[in-house]
Amino acid sequence: MVASRLPINYDSHEINPVEGGWLSTRQKDPVHSLVEDWYTTAEVAGTYGVEPAAVLRMIRRGRLPASKLGWVWVVHKDDMPSRWPPPNNA
Repeated sequence: MVASRLPINYDSHEINPVEGGWLSTRQKDPVHSLVEDWYTTAEVAGTYGVEPAAVLRMIRRGRLPASKLGWVWVVHKDDMPSRWPPPNNA
């Protein structure tokens, strides 16, 4: 199993009521900044024109690095393979 690389940094956003708090126009939405570089298995499948089950199979076999977010597998954009199927690293 691949260790999680989810970029959770709660100190990156300061609450400042004068500036509008977390969702001021000068700051990114904190939830959006956490997920903008991550793709669900359905999004990965759509990118390569395969079924989501094929993506899950590659994750289970260790050929596609992924992290579990709740009950959803997500793949970081830097871990997206250049072609499908991903190369066998074992």
